[in-house]
Amino acid sequence: MKLFITLFILTLSCVSFGQTKMTLYLKDGTIKNGYGKRKNQDIIFSNTKKDETVKYELEIIDSIYCGNERKPEIYHIVEGWGKNYNMAELYKRGKKMDVYIKESSSSSMYGKYNFTSYSIKRHEETELADFGDGNLWDSFKNRGSKYFEDCPELAENIKKGKKGFRKADLKDIADFYNSKCN
Repeated sequence: MKLFITLFILTLSCVSFGQTKMTLYLKDGTIKNGYGKRKNQDIIFSNTKKDETVKYELEIIDSIYCGNERKPEIYHIVEGWGKNYNMAELYKRGKKMDVYIKESSSSSMYGKYNFTSYSIKRHEETELADFGDGNLWDSFKNRGSKYFEDCPELAENIKKGKKGFRKADLKDIADFYNSKCN
């Protein structure tokens, strides 16, 4: 039920509807304030609701801020399959590390499947760390313990596969990192 509610809310996000007030942070450092909406792999954007629109490809956008001060929505643009880009919504901001949520779907002759995955990013990093890529040759125990080697206690708990320190516990791992690691 919680997954359904999350999917529903993300479907109704600020970048899905008509011209919504937003700020675009481009990869070249440019900041654009105005109104926009997502259309496929682009953001259709204008400085005011009456100005002519400009199309920005997700590929050149670093992040998007929209919503209001009480409930801001922050999206980080990440590479998807092929030449597609996805928007990962900031799920939880931490003292040193943030958690992002990504929604994706897949269709087959058996139906359509929706997936939710979580990624993390230290504040000083530019890319999301995504441990849900299904890499069979390099387990989360190896990749996670290497990623968190700056926090020996956390790296050791991941390496041992302790309860609460598995790939499915990424949100809790980020909380641990934010509260107990230097």
